[in-house]
Amino acid sequence: MPSTKPRSRAQAKSISATRGSDVENHLGSTTEADSVGEKASVPIVNLPLYSYEDYKPSPAVVYTPDEGEADELVQCLRGPVIGFDLEWVFHSRRGGAVNRRTALVQLSDAHMILLIQVNAMRKFPQKVKELIEDKAITKLGANIKQDGWKLFRDFGILARGLVELGALAREADPSFSVKYKRSVVSLASVVERYTGKTLDKGKVRTSNWENHPLTQAQKFYAANDAHCALMVYNRLTEIATQHGITLDPEACGADLTEEYRAKIASASRKAAASSADTASADLAATSEAGPQPTTEASGSAATAPDPRFYVRPLVYATDADTLTVPKTSTSSSAGSIHSTNMVVAPRQYEQPQSPQHLRAYKLWQNNCSLSDICAKLRSKDNPLAHSTVISYVVAALQSNPQLSFDMDRLKAFVQLEIGSWERHRDWILRKDGYPQ
Repeated sequence: MPSTKPRSRAQAKSISATRGSDVENHLGSTTEADSVGEKASVPIVNLPLYSYEDYKPSPAVVYTPDEGEADELVQCLRGPVIGFDLEWVFHSRRGGAVNRRTALVQLSDAHMILLIQVNAMRKFPQKVKELIEDKAITKLGANIKQDGWKLFRDFGILARGLVELGALAREADPSFSVKYKRSVVSLASVVERYTGKTLDKGKVRTSNWENHPLTQAQKFYAANDAHCALMVYNRLTEIATQHGITLDPEACGADLTEEYRAKIASASRKAAASSADTASADLAATSEAGPQPTTEASGSAATAPDPRFYVRPLVYATDADTLTVPKTSTSSSAGSIHSTNMVVAPRQYEQPQSPQHLRAYKLWQNNCSLSDICAKLRSKDNPLAHSTVISYVVAALQSNPQLSFDMDRLKAFVQLEIGSWERHRDWILRKDGYPQ
């Protein structure tokens, strides 16, 4: 989509803004409208356009489509509070909205605005992931929790320290709560209120964020969206001080790691309660029916088949006659499951298992790196693609549920390629006990 040349501070013109147009920064998402009783569309004229260039010293805008460079640059950001935003391609269709995978991650402190084009990378940058998952670093934004869950859907990242600007404004500014009755308010609205400027939400907003490289107009737009959150925070801190209020961003923060664990724990409790109810009902029905005759088999009472194993016969033989299976499971970080108290059992499969898939699984279990597995399964000169090997390992686990694995380690392995989490996410979440 064609983009316009970004406006510099000198070129920025005043434009009209409208109260009540409380639309979220990302197309397709909506946030709370202005408070009940306020007249909509009351014009506020002559608001200048927001530009990070107006702030002195002006922050440097650094754009990178390179994973290693992103990992180096993100360590230059000076926390503990940073502006945060995402951009992605959005399509509106008759059957509903289509949101593509996150294309751009924006992070800003007062000195640097970092634009990370993750869709151009082979994997999500590790240091960037660590910053997003660091609870001690506050990430500021509008509707930021939904941005956090999008990162989880797209890449398996569980963000922490996500602070909603509207929630912070309610803590710092008593007048904000009079106007807005909820905490999620559009970025444009809080920027107008606390900077006296308006964000330019023109055609670039719905442009192709998967462009590589981005246009200057896209870079300018993305930089403003991340930087303005930090400027709003600075103003809210001043207002809070004037009212004798000590701001605690962490109290307004969202921790998706904790929410993920809580959802798994809740689902587990519900499943246990349902199982107990079923068992009680079966016991009651048995008591009403009276004693039942015992079936004898080979001189002893018949026993039910071990539920850990499939009842179909072996359909594929490998060089190993036995394998280890988990006897019990324990929870680890983010509600993950890993195997303990291993026992030996015969191989019994529900479906045939590919020798290549099983070989990939064995190499992974033997702690071979992803690149080494790619080479071993074909050749050093012509290795398999990372996504292919990840799919092989997941396919091996899917075809034989008795194969042992550590869930945290599997998640980290799948995240080594930019698109693999989204590809295998639903199966991983089911195995992890996450409600869908």
